[in-house]
Amino acid sequence: MAELDKTVANGLSMMPLPRIMAALPGWITAADEDLARKRAAAQRQSRKVQVSRIEDGHVTIWGKVDPADGIAFDRALTGIAKTLPTQPDPLFGSDLDRRRAAAVGILARQAFGQDALPSHTLVVHINADDPALSPAISTSENARAATENTGTPAPATGVARVEGWGPLLTERLPQFLAESNVIVKPILDPGQLQASDCYETPDRMRFAIEQRNRVQR
Repeated sequence: MAELDKTVANGLSMMPLPRIMAALPGWITAADEDLARKRAAAQRQSRKVQVSRIEDGHVTIWGKVDPADGIAFDRALTGIAKTLPTQPDPLFGSDLDRRRAAAVGILARQAFGQDALPSHTLVVHINADDPALSPAISTSENARAATENTGTPAPATGVARVEGWGPLLTERLPQFLAESNVIVKPILDPGQLQASDCYETPDRMRFAIEQRNRVQR
């Protein structure tokens, strides 16, 4: 630690604080290489990448990966982002950041080739009276507020529930489901299901009951 203190003191006499702070992690690593190896080994055990549930129409991605993999991922995002149209918005951050965010989906879909993407089932629940299913209806509070503020009627929308992920405005479903194989199931009203005296519960009845009585599985 005495050697580290000396290095920091020498640096302070020659460099501004931002450069000191940038160099400090390297100096700490060099001051105790054995400790650095132990910390790296511990961090290796906690490598992961996670995607959050849907919140405010978006998901958050975070994680910890091998540095070479992280740098490669960063370069791939930037490379794809530079091929996308600009998305200028002076109020909300960097244009490149927004294009990098869009590049995540492109990179994921191209990972195996579009025809060989792994498949998974994603259930989206929409109420039959969702205003977004009837464009002529525009009675939501948001629609009225938008009309008052801009003079232009905003499309009415409801909320779809993406099973296992969270809520999403129904008006965003066309974008959310783009390039997906969508299967539309009929409207289910558990109160109108016909009784069954079968030994096994019919699939339609089981599905309706599961949707009516939501449980954590």
